[in-house]
Amino acid sequence: MFTSSLIIPAVLIICHFHSARPQQSFPSIEQVGYPGHTQFGQQPALINSPQQPFLQDHFPILEPNGTEKPSQPHQHNPFIISRHWGNLSPMFSLPTNTFGIQSGPEVPLGCSINQVHLLHRHGARYPTEGTLLPQFGKFIHQAQVRKRNSSSQWGFGILEHLEAQNKQKLILFSSVRIITIQLGSEILTPFGRSQMFQLGTSYRQKYGFLLNFDPDLPQHDNQNETLPVFRTTSQHRMYHSALNFAAGFFGLPIEGKYHQSILIEHKGFNNSLAPYMSCPNSERPERANAGHRASQIWQESSLIETQKRLNQMVSGIQFSISHINTMQALCAYESVALGTSAFCKLFTPTEWEDFTYANDLELVANIIASLAEFWYSSSFGNPDATALGAGWAEELVESCLVVQPCRKISLMLMAVNNLMNQLARLTRISPTQSMTSINLTLDANPVTFPLDQNIYVDATHDTVLTAVLVALNLTSLAQSGPLPTDRRLEPRSFTSTHIVPFGAQLAAQVMTCPSAPGSSSSSKSIRFILNDAVVPVDGLQGCEPNNSTGLCDLHGFISGLQSRLAEIDYQRTCFGTT
Repeated sequence: MFTSSLIIPAVLIICHFHSARPQQSFPSIEQVGYPGHTQFGQQPALINSPQQPFLQDHFPILEPNGTEKPSQPHQHNPFIISRHWGNLSPMFSLPTNTFGIQSGPEVPLGCSINQVHLLHRHGARYPTEGTLLPQFGKFIHQAQVRKRNSSSQWGFGILEHLEAQNKQKLILFSSVRIITIQLGSEILTPFGRSQMFQLGTSYRQKYGFLLNFDPDLPQHDNQNETLPVFRTTSQHRMYHSALNFAAGFFGLPIEGKYHQSILIEHKGFNNSLAPYMSCPNSERPERANAGHRASQIWQESSLIETQKRLNQMVSGIQFSISHINTMQALCAYESVALGTSAFCKLFTPTEWEDFTYANDLELVANIIASLAEFWYSSSFGNPDATALGAGWAEELVESCLVVQPCRKISLMLMAVNNLMNQLARLTRISPTQSMTSINLTLDANPVTFPLDQNIYVDATHDTVLTAVLVALNLTSLAQSGPLPTDRRLEPRSFTSTHIVPFGAQLAAQVMTCPSAPGSSSSSKSIRFILNDAVVPVDGLQGCEPNNSTGLCDLHGFISGLQSRLAEIDYQRTCFGTT
């Protein structure tokens, strides 16, 4: 009898949900009930700890030269290939003094954080349209067809020098054409989704205490609270980056815990997270292709010996410089998509450093020139990069104009002829016009762009993030000057692996700090954290140089950035004929 009393309720529960329709056979947790005892704790505030977590690995991606188990605890390889893929590298935490500031991302002693603004790149993705991977796959496939009866089943092989003292090893490649198709295009890889989930989790762990409600509580307990608004674009990888971030930050299910603002990423729509869509001149070949031309010049000189070495390892086929650069890119793409790649070990550490440099030239040559121009001649540099980054920078300024507490006024700084609107922003009155890339329909509406959040999260692209750095005038990143194309500049202050890897993150921390050591009075300050390293803001007037913590007085920062942005002629830059 005792046994039957346990079995009968179970049978009743199963029968109650029995249905020929699958969706009715698997009821939701709300229908099932029985959640067990639950008790929610306080929100985490890890950013206030004197020690901070640092991301150093990319589980479950296999490190190309570190897949073997270490023979001793904490044993590391001195050269990490995945940190030499340029903007195709996964994000890792930079050393504290990367940009010359000894302070880490933790809140400085005596300060309290009021607000954080996160601008992050999407997670790892498959190749985008326009890459040379399909052409390379076709090239390999044709070679396989021509030599079907040669020494290997695919018709050719590559002899790889694993180490100088080791014998050569034959690497057999399957159809790269098929692999390229399997890689997909444009969207996030599974690892890329994991990156965004982890980023969301880390920000909840660090800044959860800034929320004005508890996302863990049932929705009906938060009905009177205003939900935060996070922003992304309509592009597939952007939208899904935002969703995975939210899943990590809020926990599943995410419904009813925040609002996702989706800015249309398409020509004809203003969008500060994809500003090139509303700036036609940025796509003119003489401007858009400058970095590509610089990268090609570098590849033609740096890959000559590599080309000779690899061509000696094959028969019936000859690799061009472009093929070799594509094989290096395949190492990165396959690794973040499939977890590993046979292409990675074909290249030496020096060749990987050269690959990073080629990516630096491709992605940020114009950006570096813009910042370096200001660094050396006190001009405001290349107008294209500044104009493209101006939208987000202006939105950031407005978010800091209200300082009790500093809250986000979702509006744009205009050019000099619109200074009256700056006064309106100080009074929390939305402007009615804009001269840049912001979507005024969304930004002037406090529902879609709130005025009172403490945590802001925007997802964007690598090129936009670099443009924002120029608009903010973070000149320390260009301290080593423009990049030459006839040699690899070492050391250099701006490298794409450090600045815009997959999952890159730029955070602006707004905090209250003592006005002076030991003082009872306080003032508002701001600073920037790029991939967990503090970046100096002394390129702006009003920000103290050589600040040991990277802090800038908030009023000085606002004034300096207003002056910086007032120099931008967005209309001429994006629509002018000269």
